[in-house]
Amino acid sequence: MKIVKVESLHISVPMTSPFRKAGRVIHDADNALVRIETDEGLVGWGEAAAAPLLTGDTGSRIASSIAFLAELLIGQDPRSIASLHARLSRAMLHNDSAVCAIDMALHDIAGKHLGVPVFDLIGGRSRIALPSSVGLNAVREDAAAAADWKERGAVAFKAKVSLAAPADEQAALRAIREALGDDVELAIDANGAWSPAQAISFLDAVADLDLAFVEQPIAAGSLSRLRTVAERSPVPVYTDESFVKPVDLIAQAEVGVAGVSMKTIKMGGITGFMSAAYLARLLNLGVNVAGKSATSSIGASTMLQIGTALPEMSGGIGLSNHKLVEDLVTNPVGLADGVLSAPTGPGLGVEVDEAVVNRFVQARETLTA
Repeated sequence: MKIVKVESLHISVPMTSPFRKAGRVIHDADNALVRIETDEGLVGWGEAAAAPLLTGDTGSRIASSIAFLAELLIGQDPRSIASLHARLSRAMLHNDSAVCAIDMALHDIAGKHLGVPVFDLIGGRSRIALPSSVGLNAVREDAAAAADWKERGAVAFKAKVSLAAPADEQAALRAIREALGDDVELAIDANGAWSPAQAISFLDAVADLDLAFVEQPIAAGSLSRLRTVAERSPVPVYTDESFVKPVDLIAQAEVGVAGVSMKTIKMGGITGFMSAAYLARLLNLGVNVAGKSATSSIGASTMLQIGTALPEMSGGIGLSNHKLVEDLVTNPVGLADGVLSAPTGPGLGVEVDEAVVNRFVQARETLTA
């Protein structure tokens, strides 16, 4: 089996409501897709989201990188995932998001070829039901929304902090915890906004709320400062922005970090994610399967496939395909009877609706054999 066609697509999908983050108001999902076709008629799809402050990528930049890498795929066996991943990773610096999308598509093809879901390719099933996580802001108004999501089956919540006065956010977290009760997980994410002193002060003030972890309390770049917070914090510390490549986990474990929020766009897709996750397990670090603010069921199914295969997982999986005005597949993933489950069909298990995709395409490049 050989790859005969690679399409790189930059898409922009409106969101159901604006999303506020890092001083920006985001109205559309700025993503890239790849469509890979083989000489046997199999088609694989992959997706990567823009993350200017995390990976430095926009959707158009990712799509251009996919187009640049396409010539390395034509004529290759799509089942040679590990060797292609290594080759693509060496071919272009800082191309993890583009490799991510391609790697998803290769797994999708391999699963379709064998007639098995992706989770069977990456370790088999460790669980059927996956915990659902919901993102919140540390504002009192989100307490009611959190309670509603709990009724719908969510068992883990992560609130953005560092966006308002500490006392106001601490009060909001108390309201959210009261609305949720003690039987669900609540974590917070500071996106690196605090100094060590601010982080410790804030975390001491909410030590009684039984927070599962605090994600990226201080800016990336200093292991000594990270050690200070990890040693003094009453809440387990997870990294995100500080975690750039798998080897970073070794130093972070040594300074007392408890875990990591891991994203496919930073790891170069499923292949890199699973390698990093197993290293984290050897280091006794928790792994939170994290996504971006607005990806379709292509990226969402990938998260569910990974979560199904991981032997150990921290927190819940927060999907965001429901934030799009229209998903890109005919069978969207999401909560069903209060739980999340990975699609069990071949490959990623989702059927991409190309007519819908075409409505949101901003640019397309195609390379054929």
